[in-house]
Amino acid sequence: MPEILSGRGRPIYVHPSSEWGEIPSTVETVYRTDGANNYLFLLNYSSESFTISLKQPVYDLLSETRESHFMTLQPYGVSLLQKLA
Repeated sequence: MPEILSGRGRPIYVHPSSEWGEIPSTVETVYRTDGANNYLFLLNYSSESFTISLKQPVYDLLSETRESHFMTLQPYGVSLLQKLA
């Protein structure tokens, strides 16, 4: 669930994707959970590739690779990440 923090007398919405890494605002993120596992869809609608700095290891279910520190999202690329323990 998204976390709501209080800041300067008003609530601040913190998107769950911020827990995963530094994701450019031009990349669409969709967060899902089944209660036991957490997933993040990354959708790049741009003709540019993006390097994403990860805060913890993830498994990319589409490319079947484990990423630890950085990953590259290709132009018009899609990734489906699963958070690793």
